Amino acid sequence: MARLTGLSPVDSMSAVIIHTSDWRLGASLQGSSRFTEQERFLSWLLGALDEHKADALLVAGNIFDGTHPDPASMQLFYSFLAKAADPHRGCAVILLAGSFDSGVLLDAPASLMKHLGIHLLGQPDADPQRALITVGSDRSQPSAVIAAMPFVHPLTLGIRAVGQQPQEQARALTEALATRYGQLADAAALMAPRCPLIGAGHLAASGLPSAEQSRALPPIGHAGLPAETIFDPRFKHVALGHSRSTRALDSGRVWYSGAPLALTMDDVERSQNVLRIDVDGEVVVTPVEVPRFRDIQTLRGPIEQILSSIAAFQSKAPLPAWLDICVEGARPGVDLEQAIHTTLARFAARHRPRVLQLRRVESQKTPAQKRPSKTPRTPSEVFEALALETLGHAPEPDMLDCFKTLLDAKDGTP
Repeated sequence: MARLTGLSPVDSMSAVIIHTSDWRLGASLQGSSRFTEQERFLSWLLGALDEHKADALLVAGNIFDGTHPDPASMQLFYSFLAKAADPHRGCAVILLAGSFDSGVLLDAPASLMKHLGIHLLGQPDADPQRALITVGSDRSQPSAVIAAMPFVHPLTLGIRAVGQQPQEQARALTEALATRYGQLADAAALMAPRCPLIGAGHLAASGLPSAEQSRALPPIGHAGLPAETIFDPRFKHVALGHSRSTRALDSGRVWYSGAPLALTMDDVERSQNVLRIDVDGEVVVTPVEVPRFRDIQTLRGPIEQILSSIAAFQSKAPLPAWLDICVEGARPGVDLEQAIHTTLARFAARHRPRVLQLRRVESQKTPAQKRPSKTPRTPSEVFEALALETLGHAPEPDMLDCFKTLLDAKDGTP
């Protein structure tokens, strides 16, 4: 999917919306900070808003990597908002809290931000007017209405896990969300009856593979929700967050933009995108590929093969590459770290790849290392089996103790 160029200006009855989500500012990969890549993405995004003559930027949740973002991530966020909301840009900015954001934190400056054309929606609001934002190249004659709702915890809606089956919880949550979005659609019909209605939110709709979800949602029926029921036919398009990959559902009416950066090693082979939404009576969605700021590659094999791959490695990305290295069947007496360091030293310092992680596994496991033939039954047995399969050896005592501590905390054991 190529980046769009040479787009003609939109007319006064149309709107261009850029949809993105799951920035996860403050996130790391294998313990390495993604700050520089996130900084470059936000700089690129400002240019994309100008290039596509965007009337609105919609960020559908998981802005931060947790409810207590670090100061550097907060500074990066607010610096971006100041530039995105520049009056000369003429772009409304709409941001929703996701499942790992702090709604209270985002809501704190909402009143001030609204005067700058920035709409922060951290917690669900009883007033539908706050959740309805009109957009278009002509503000006096809007081209679309966005009905935006941040992530809603089931407990906020009075839905509890105790005494209910998962199917009952999911049904109750679906009905509650459908009611809320229906109320927003009713209010939008009074506000701008002739404008297409765009829904925005943060949830895991049915059809979204669990492996692509950005983070786990609360275990109260909040996965696999039917988007076609939550968003009734009055919604011409639905922009959602909570997926690491770009995906369309409900015959193309519902879209996840996906994360702009690879958040796990499973994501590095995928393209990352933002979505351009053209509203001109009808709605047209076009993925816009985000440049790759850093190559991240997994190298697996014997040490000779690894060293050969490193020596031949090339990258056109602006930042030095990260290598996830798994050495199979390491020979006795071979200093892996030194051999890899020597090979990497041939690169110029500014372009030198860095080892993200170095693992060793035996090419053929000894009987003591083989996965138990019996099916694991207890959580500790499952953990040990997975560690054996992933790491190539049984978990260290400290790792096993940490797991048991977490398991006891989950079960409420003092």
